[in-house]
Amino acid sequence: WAVLYLNVFQDLDEVFERLTKSLEIDPSYDWTHALLGDYYSRTAQENDDPTSKEQALQKAAEHYSQAYELTSPRDQSTQFNYLLVLANTHILLDQPLLAVEAYEQALDLDVNSQDRWRIEETIGRVYAQMGDIEKALFWLTRALMSAPEEERERLQSMVVQIEAQR
Repeated sequence: WAVLYLNVFQDLDEVFERLTKSLEIDPSYDWTHALLGDYYSRTAQENDDPTSKEQALQKAAEHYSQAYELTSPRDQSTQFNYLLVLANTHILLDQPLLAVEAYEQALDLDVNSQDRWRIEETIGRVYAQMGDIEKALFWLTRALMSAPEEERERLQSMVVQIEAQR
């Protein structure tokens, strides 16, 4: 029901009430934590106050992390998805090293994702923004090698631009 209230009715008060009750019943259910992460992410999006937005994103990151930790190691696809939303939340929190760590953990999982190159590109972009040219080039080159043909020219251009910063 919480998903319905979050995504269809967009009633955040009802979502929070239902997820809090779910957490009381079973605090070790990973999906409840993931949905709480989504709830706090949505709360952050709808908040104009920078402090409140940051607090909501921090709570979202905590719940996504908890969801990842509670997921069975056999369910690597779910772990992969939790790590991606966790990494994206760290980006929004301006925590690039924590974002890279989560992205790298996602790549370490044995998940057959056709979008691995996109994650590698994102890691490369994060390192480029941090000024770590060598790591940026490493990750962008990896992305370039596995990206679909239609993306390679764009990635090659990015690599050339970053190499010029050496």
